[in-house]
Amino acid sequence: MQCLRIMVAEESFEELVQQVQAVVVASLANQDVPFENIVSKLKKDRDLSRHPLVQLAFVVHSQQDLGQLMLEGLKTETLQGVAASRFDLEFHFFQKPDGLQGDVVFSTDLYAPETIENMLAVFSN
Repeated sequence: MQCLRIMVAEESFEELVQQVQAVVVASLANQDVPFENIVSKLKKDRDLSRHPLVQLAFVVHSQQDLGQLMLEGLKTETLQGVAASRFDLEFHFFQKPDGLQGDVVFSTDLYAPETIENMLAVFSN
């Protein structure tokens, strides 16, 4: 997991995406530092309603056949469950032959469905 600190100001979502891109590129120099080391060095007062370090997860899954597990001698099926957000907002993208397919999991206490739909419109353009 690569942790990034993004300062969110009064800007458009597109400007935020550009800022995140710049921070991601700059952070690659420290990508080998284990996440657990970062967590153990921090002494933060904990707000139990939020994750202590991470509020947003943006995940690109590299396994093209995720959910199509083939095990010799076993029959598998994908179970559809109700997603529970571990963070305030999670974007999950999966590589498919014709591009990316994605899912969004979010805290309904913090985000309205319309807000998420507006964010997704930026990715589909």
